[in-house]
Amino acid sequence: MMHGNPEVAAAPSSRRRLRVLVADGCWSDYSPLASALQGLSLSVEMHWVDNGEQVFAFLQNGRPFETVEFPDVLVIDPILPGLDGWEVLARLRREGYPNGLKVIMLCPGPQRWVRRRCAKLGVDALVERPVTASAFRRLLRAA
Repeated sequence: MMHGNPEVAAAPSSRRRLRVLVADGCWSDYSPLASALQGLSLSVEMHWVDNGEQVFAFLQNGRPFETVEFPDVLVIDPILPGLDGWEVLARLRREGYPNGLKVIMLCPGPQRWVRRRCAKLGVDALVERPVTASAFRRLLRAA
């Protein structure tokens, strides 16, 4: 089931719409990310899923996601119910990341093992918790 605000639009822009999928088991972590978009000068469509299985349903346009477009950015928490974020990324890597998908990992801190594991799994960027609006905006602008 998709949760949250299916579309959070920032100020209009001549740039194309940036599609973001947030995979996080905690709704309270989604809200600050959504509000961080308000200061962006680009149009953003943001979706939220709360477990790893839903990431694949979303990426494969499975039910109930048949009508949504493929995301440009996947923001993922390593601790998800069921299939965790690490397993999702390992499976995406095995199956081949969809072309152009940027991956941002929400990480608990700057531990060396986290950075090594993210590099091995092809993560494009890490953002430490608690996520600040400015850090999230900076990452999305670069996407």
